[in-house]
Amino acid sequence: MPLSSSSRSRSNMVHLISGLMLLALTIPALAGDFDLDLVQIQELSPPPGTVISAEGLDQYRQVLDPDLADLIAQGWYTITVGEPL
Repeated sequence: MPLSSSSRSRSNMVHLISGLMLLALTIPALAGDFDLDLVQIQELSPPPGTVISAEGLDQYRQVLDPDLADLIAQGWYTITVGEPL
């Protein structure tokens, strides 16, 4: 016997709520611990006004995204460091 549309809607809603509850329970477990050491970040950061270009890239490569560093190395991009937030 086929389900009525109200039974299907209820069933779909139960599946949706169950899925959302499962997602809400698993996200914190996947996130793990995250530590952010602001003092260390400020020590590693170049001073405001510093221009990071291909010529000085090696000095700042450790604080840059690898793909961004590659663009800078090729001379396609430079960064002027701003004030910290």
